Amino acid sequence: MNFSNPIQLIVSRKTLQQTRNFKFNYKSPIEELEKLAKVLQIEKLKSLSFKGRIFQSSRDNYIFQTSMQANLVQLCVISLSPMKVKINHDITQYFSTKVAESKTKDIIVNHEFIETEQIHEELNIGDLILEELNLKIPLYPKKKDINFEGVTITESGVKPLDRTINNPFQSLKTFTSNIK
Repeated sequence: MNFSNPIQLIVSRKTLQQTRNFKFNYKSPIEELEKLAKVLQIEKLKSLSFKGRIFQSSRDNYIFQTSMQANLVQLCVISLSPMKVKINHDITQYFSTKVAESKTKDIIVNHEFIETEQIHEELNIGDLILEELNLKIPLYPKKKDINFEGVTITESGVKPLDRTINNPFQSLKTFTSNIK
């Protein structure tokens, strides 16, 4: 799928190196929320806001920290009625301006390893937010106290099958009682 991210909050590498602590506070306008709802394939995105900063932790490394809040409407997978979903999520990601070169072919498992992405010429904060929001939206939203009772489909005039519990021991007991 080819789409364009409506959130265009881009910071150049040069700006990050000059400021060393880039702060941002963003609230999506209504037009952008409508476009995001189409991209995310949800019923409606009521609000999206995030604030945070990108700060320099060492000469070549940066830390992206933000807090994201979103309110959206999705359809319940059981009743297909609209339901409200609220997302509050803190994000921390690590970036570097240094080119990571790996000359080894060995795979080493290090549980304390922190994944670091490279900043080329610019960093698109909108892409980071869209990715995190997409990961946090429930795939199968379900309202509280709604249970799936099942579906029985038969031809008209035909009685549906009785619900039987699949219990092999009960079947064996019935079988042995019929033998005697």
